[in-house]
Amino acid sequence: MSTTYPLMGEIVTVSARLYRHNEGRHKDGNGYLRQWLQRDLRKPRAGWVIGVRKLKEGKYRPGYGPEDPGSLRVDNTIEAYLVSFWPTMRGIFVHPDAIIDVEGGTPVSPSKWSWDSASEKDKERWSECMRDEMADVPRDSKGRWVYA
Repeated sequence: MSTTYPLMGEIVTVSARLYRHNEGRHKDGNGYLRQWLQRDLRKPRAGWVIGVRKLKEGKYRPGYGPEDPGSLRVDNTIEAYLVSFWPTMRGIFVHPDAIIDVEGGTPVSPSKWSWDSASEKDKERWSECMRDEMADVPRDSKGRWVYA
């Protein structure tokens, strides 16, 4: 039986992310409590839903080698969406309650040199620089650039 997720591949706007918090790390080998907590983003961002995960919470007991592997006693599971803000960025876990807008938004390039985040003055300066650079490139009779 396969489960379908209607948000898969859609652009959503999110306001918070989930991160793993390990509480009560003990040196005596009793392990620690693993939880997933929510942290607000500085400002809401749009991104693509690229997956769905079941995040496990519970008590983790570390192992001490192949004969004694570590174990996680699962007390709770949380369904989270995996959202990527840009195609080359790693996705983050997002609780379904942190999705503000399912209709989308516009993902913004993370680069400080992106065209979307540039001021009008920078855009004009960059355009002028590109025009000047291509003005010296020879063209054929149809106006196409000819590279030697």
